[in-house]
Amino acid sequence: MISTRLLSAALFWNMAAAILAIRGLTAILTSTSLPATISLGLLATILGLLKARFILDRTAHKAAMRIQTRADGCAFGFFSLKSWGMILAMMASGRLLRLLHIPFEVIGTIYCTIAVALLISSRIFWQNYREKL
Repeated sequence: MISTRLLSAALFWNMAAAILAIRGLTAILTSTSLPATISLGLLATILGLLKARFILDRTAHKAAMRIQTRADGCAFGFFSLKSWGMILAMMASGRLLRLLHIPFEVIGTIYCTIAVALLISSRIFWQNYREKL
């Protein structure tokens, strides 16, 4: 069951990263020129790497340890209630960004930054999952 929850967490982060990357790239590609797209993509990658290193890696380690130390748990028990609350808050924040009429390229860069960070930090769940197999 531990390996299933680790796999679920990894897939959840990867799925969220894919959704954000698609939305972010679509926003950037439809609102900027090629040079601006490349610049914003590079900026999002750098910021995403920093976010992964200094924020999300720590969160992923905590979640992976939580999964491994709790023998019981439901299918969605791979994250704590606090983490699920944070996920809902981030989804609401994304919706709010779209409602505030912020330029598409800014929203796209934010989405791509978060996508890169989630993708990079999901490696922690994948590593823990492989160790459990």
